[in-house]
Amino acid sequence: MILADTNVLARLIQPAHRHHQAAVDSVSRLAVEEGEEFAVSLHSLYELYFIMTKSVASNGFGYAVKRACAEMAALEALFQLLPETSTACQTWRGLLEKYGLVNRRCFDAKLVANMIKNGIRRILSFNDHDFKGFAEIATLNPFDCLGVRRVP
Repeated sequence: MILADTNVLARLIQPAHRHHQAAVDSVSRLAVEEGEEFAVSLHSLYELYFIMTKSVASNGFGYAVKRACAEMAALEALFQLLPETSTACQTWRGLLEKYGLVNRRCFDAKLVANMIKNGIRRILSFNDHDFKGFAEIATLNPFDCLGVRRVP
């Protein structure tokens, strides 16, 4: 099982984005060639909804609520939704202390804590550098999965 990060989900629903094809192809390759299953966290859906409903002028997608909800429902049909448990909070706090995390890194730690509690050890993310410091998991970048040059 592999967790799909928010940025992968966002690129899957943005056909015009320069990372769209890498997102589609990497998920397809891992699922078909390696038989992997994918999961999505509720946290990533929160982040994605925020991005989708944020105005284009503010670096969002500018989607109406109805469209954003439809996109999330489509993703939930493709990926297994991970449960969030109260024990994940203890794991999250443990990661914060272990790695001395502050600011935005606490969001990454929340995803990692949920992965640990659900027995998932890999995350697919274009921002693989965000997760490199966590010894508990491995990060897969879609470009690396495909063996192609990374596109900024």
